[in-house]
Amino acid sequence: MESGARPRAYTAVSRCRRSRPPSQRIGTALRLLDEAVAAEIYASAKQLARSGAQPLRGVSSSNWIVSHPATGPVLVRQPLGTNRARRVRAANEAGLLAALAPRLDFVPQLLHVAGNLDQIHEVKPGVTVTSLGSPAPDALPSVMTGHLARISDFPLAELPPRLRRRLGGGSPDSRVFAGELLEEAAAAWDRAEAAVPGVTEVYTRLGAGPRGLAEIRRAVHRFHLRELVVVHTDLHTGNVLATTVANAPRRVRDVSVIDWERGCIGDPLFDFVRHTISANYSQEQVDSAVLAYADRTRPEIRAGLAEDWAGYMRINLARRSAFGTEQAAKKLHRLRNAVRRRDGAAESELHLLALQETNRLNTELSDHRQPQTMSLDAVEREFRRYVTSGPRRPSDVGLTPIAETLAARASPLRHAPQSTSYGASTRRSAREQVRGRQDGNLGRALDLTLRRS
Repeated sequence: MESGARPRAYTAVSRCRRSRPPSQRIGTALRLLDEAVAAEIYASAKQLARSGAQPLRGVSSSNWIVSHPATGPVLVRQPLGTNRARRVRAANEAGLLAALAPRLDFVPQLLHVAGNLDQIHEVKPGVTVTSLGSPAPDALPSVMTGHLARISDFPLAELPPRLRRRLGGGSPDSRVFAGELLEEAAAAWDRAEAAVPGVTEVYTRLGAGPRGLAEIRRAVHRFHLRELVVVHTDLHTGNVLATTVANAPRRVRDVSVIDWERGCIGDPLFDFVRHTISANYSQEQVDSAVLAYADRTRPEIRAGLAEDWAGYMRINLARRSAFGTEQAAKKLHRLRNAVRRRDGAAESELHLLALQETNRLNTELSDHRQPQTMSLDAVEREFRRYVTSGPRRPSDVGLTPIAETLAARASPLRHAPQSTSYGASTRRSAREQVRGRQDGNLGRALDLTLRRS
């Protein structure tokens, strides 16, 4: 490519921005608000941001509750940054809401999409199920099972063809979908290792590394083949709003499902497993929910429900562990830099990070019905070993040197050879793999999103 030339996807996007109105760029978005009203709502959200108010921040978007005389309270949803992946997810969410909301009353209605993919959504009533605490309210499994069954019954033919292709509607194989979920976990490990070299070894010695991915891949090949449907893929309790009976906050009347930016076409069993784990259902609640789901869904949807449950439990644990470690790796890297600067607060920050990671790893194990085996001493020891490694001696950087007592090391995997990439085998580095996937797959997806028919 010549110096200064724009990539093909960017050129296509820029051309479409000049020639097409915003509602046509995503193909399916409905514009139910008057343009003047929408402009006033977006302006109110900007004013809130300038005033220093804190948004309802998600992983990849900022969300503002704005009240307008013509609409009442609405949600203004703004993608964070200009990352192509986030813009593609924003466009996909708009398309899904426009298609699903008219048929599913528990899905927020899309009211407007701006040219920069800022969106205005209907505000659903209720509080997050997370705020209701544990254990899950008794009525929640029954209500959610009914909603999941209704999502499974949504006809894919009602999705616009391009949206259907972007969401993964070209493959009829639920095993491929499960494998892609697992590859996302592998890619997260790749990104963590590329950004913070050596972090994979730290977590592998703790017994929380990515070495189980190959075994899970083999189990995926034995999954039953189920019909693919629209799935949410991020159905944790923070994305489920519950309306409760007055004066009885744990008596759930109904729920709404929000935050569809990671929605796609896939295996409905993953949504079911993901939600039951996040909601911390008791075994009795899980059993009754499985029976109710089997009664409410078609045979081609519920095939192998009981047999593949454990497999999706392992996939979900692998994904949570990978994504959580990717975030923790950044903190560990900052802590290592602080140690090398001889920051006096490094010792307390090390202990706090070790405590947070011990709690996270044990919570993940507990949520997936596995024994909590992570100890604070082991985590702190491995973190100390990592942050004090390098050309300078530990005594020179202000932290107590670790005692090299092999008997204290609990993980049997500490001598296993390390690899820098846990995704598909390739000669490229992990960082190059990630960049290649973003520039190729996401660029093509965004090009498809915004190209003229």
